[in-house]
Amino acid sequence: MYQKLLVATDESIAADIAMKRAIELADTFGARLHALYVVDSRLGRTTASKDLYEQAGKHALQKCEKAAAQNCVPLITALEEGNPAGEILEYAEKNSIDLIVLGGKNKSTPERFFISNTAERVVRQAPMSVLVVRDGGI
Repeated sequence: MYQKLLVATDESIAADIAMKRAIELADTFGARLHALYVVDSRLGRTTASKDLYEQAGKHALQKCEKAAAQNCVPLITALEEGNPAGEILEYAEKNSIDLIVLGGKNKSTPERFFISNTAERVVRQAPMSVLVVRDGGI
């Protein structure tokens, strides 16, 4: 059903849960799994702050590599810079991704009816399927 999955990560609990679900799906479908961290170019304009965000991205991707290895799922990682939603969509199209997996946050009323700005944009614009995994799982 799915041959290439992309999980977007950002060191949040929601992203960790999405990674876990993406690993399960990759294992189930025998799919190739990609993990992407986007350094938001709108944050931090100095070299020092950019370096901090890149280090956070590398750490997040190392966590993904460890989780995938523990489950014997091969993983391709990428670190990009730009607008997160735009970079996720561009990476997905460039790599012929079948399913994008994103973390979503469960929120209290009335916020529970909304998803993050990044997830919403990806859901609306992606030509492929998108799975938003809530903090509590599916």
